[in-house]
Amino acid sequence: MSSSREIALLTNPTAGKGRAVGAREAALPRLRAAGFSVRNLTGRDAAEALDLAHRCVADGVEALVVVGGDGMCHLGVQAVAGTATRLGSSPPAPATTSPATSTSRAVTRLRPPTG
Repeated sequence: MSSSREIALLTNPTAGKGRAVGAREAALPRLRAAGFSVRNLTGRDAAEALDLAHRCVADGVEALVVVGGDGMCHLGVQAVAGTATRLGSSPPAPATTSPATSTSRAVTRLRPPTG
């Protein structure tokens, strides 16, 4: 068994006028450095994004992390409802905040336990 924990990172690339992509790109190396195996996903539309989320949850990912706005949060809730899968969310970085700052808190909360 691998010591890596798997999560899904699902991004709405149009959220925040495209800033969600920057937030995702900032989060990916931090999540991987924290010991996670990350499924980096983007749906072409909301229906495909929901399908991807449902498949990841069915596959047993530890957490589904959505990057986007209210719609992505709603989609994430639909995908994990009634399951043991944790849901995380990261908003697109505001214009006055760097994506790295915006995602660092989420990565800290998802860190694998030490020891």
